[in-house]
Amino acid sequence: YSLQANFKLKPVGVPLVSTHAARSIGSTRVVLAACLVEEDGIEGCECRFRYWKAGEDQNLKYSNWQLGKASGQIFTAPANNLEPGTVYYFEAVVRNSAGTNIGNRRKFSTLARLTISSSPGGKVLQPDEGIFEVAPGETIQIYAESQEHYDFDEWTGSLVDTGKLADPQDPNTSLIVDGVGTLKA
Repeated sequence: YSLQANFKLKPVGVPLVSTHAARSIGSTRVVLAACLVEEDGIEGCECRFRYWKAGEDQNLKYSNWQLGKASGQIFTAPANNLEPGTVYYFEAVVRNSAGTNIGNRRKFSTLARLTISSSPGGKVLQPDEGIFEVAPGETIQIYAESQEHYDFDEWTGSLVDTGKLADPQDPNTSLIVDGVGTLKA
């Protein structure tokens, strides 16, 4: 009698991926994240992301492929040069010798960018002068104060031109930021 044990290779499976929420969202950059789903028979995978501005799904952008990922691993990639105050969609893409799979679709909004300054004779006290990143659509209280021998005249800038400022003649007013905006007292 003879007995022989025979073995065969496990079939390689097409990788599965779960797209996670975006991280570290700024006005022009974000970190995209996903995880390879635990599956038997998944060999080292290549992973990347595709992303696009809302309404422009024919204009896909891609991160670089990351090599040698295994099931259960979280992977991330930066997306840069985005437009402030804009909605984007993204999906993780994974592939191996058995095929390619696309993860669930997620969305994020980049932060709006606000630049506040003042002319000689006064200062913006709230929120301050400088460049700020805020959630799109956020209402912000602003307040400017004149120095001795000066009176507040008006607010100027793109936020006034687009009607985002409640009262351009009032030093204590509010504004709504939804993209890139400038404001000067």
